Amino acid sequence: NGEFYIQFDTRNNLIKNNIVVANNQGVLMSNAYTQNVDNIVDYNLYFTPLDAVDSEWQWKKLPYQGFSNYRNGSGNDAHSLFIDPLFSNTVEPDLHLLTSSPAIDAGEVLADAGGNDIDAEPRSGGSTIELGADEVYSLRPQQVSLPGNQWHQLSIPCQAGPDNTVGNLFSDDIAGTYGTDWVIFGFDPIQERYINPGLSGLLFPGQGYWVYQQTGSTVTIDLPESCLISHRSGSTQCSIVSGCFEQPLSGSASQVTWQMLGSPDLGTRPWQDLRIATDEGICTDADGCTLSEASGLNIFHHEGWHYDPGSGTYNVLQGNVSLGPWDGYWAATLTGASDTMPRLLIPAP
Repeated sequence: NGEFYIQFDTRNNLIKNNIVVANNQGVLMSNAYTQNVDNIVDYNLYFTPLDAVDSEWQWKKLPYQGFSNYRNGSGNDAHSLFIDPLFSNTVEPDLHLLTSSPAIDAGEVLADAGGNDIDAEPRSGGSTIELGADEVYSLRPQQVSLPGNQWHQLSIPCQAGPDNTVGNLFSDDIAGTYGTDWVIFGFDPIQERYINPGLSGLLFPGQGYWVYQQTGSTVTIDLPESCLISHRSGSTQCSIVSGCFEQPLSGSASQVTWQMLGSPDLGTRPWQDLRIATDEGICTDADGCTLSEASGLNIFHHEGWHYDPGSGTYNVLQGNVSLGPWDGYWAATLTGASDTMPRLLIPAP
């Protein structure tokens, strides 16, 4: 019947701002009735693995092959697109939009679109919105600037997939020789030592890294086109319904375990919204533990520390202080976390 199936005697409907994807059959719309009055269809994005010219449509009993033939014959979808919407991941699936998606800013602002998207994030207040259910914040920094001769505590704010090596993520942005003109270090909390991953080493969201460059100028790091939104769990222990990124934590019964972590995405959230979940003890409850509760239980220190290269000092992450995109930070797992499988839950922005 197609992805859109228009029933008998359908009247006065507004069909706008949708993303419609069909399978290899390529049937996108079926309407086997001429009783179809005052229905407005526009500002949508359609896609099928078949070419646009092979897609199948039906409107008021008339069949059309090809998107252009359907649009010209029906009078529908004058402002609509036929193109891959570039979802983050169609296998899991994760239907958030990549930052390069053609659905961004392609919609029409309508009161009926609602004030928030699928993640409870605000819809754009401007003259356009995204097609589909996901609003992508155009103001979020997809780049970060690194002045020279300073240590920067960074994170990788996306899931870079097969391209998540040091070389693929940084070599196109930083000139010179790795190990001489620039270098990256991660931190191993078990061995308590810094690790130089080398150009072929892998970098992951949720981890923090030290980056140093002495190329003689400020460099700008940007995200690769292959970057995906970091996977979020639907755990009830998360502080918001749109899900959390879960970062496993290391722990020891004999000493405090320091680990360098990082913001997993391009969002900003108050530090106090983070949660701790465990497989044993009180933090297994439906709402997990706040950072203050986890600190009182000797599981996780309630503060974090992010290095400010400008001042050469650490900013304390606590309360309403924001954890921002690209931020790496130090965090401390306490001795009570041993054998509880602690996880830091970072809510979607």
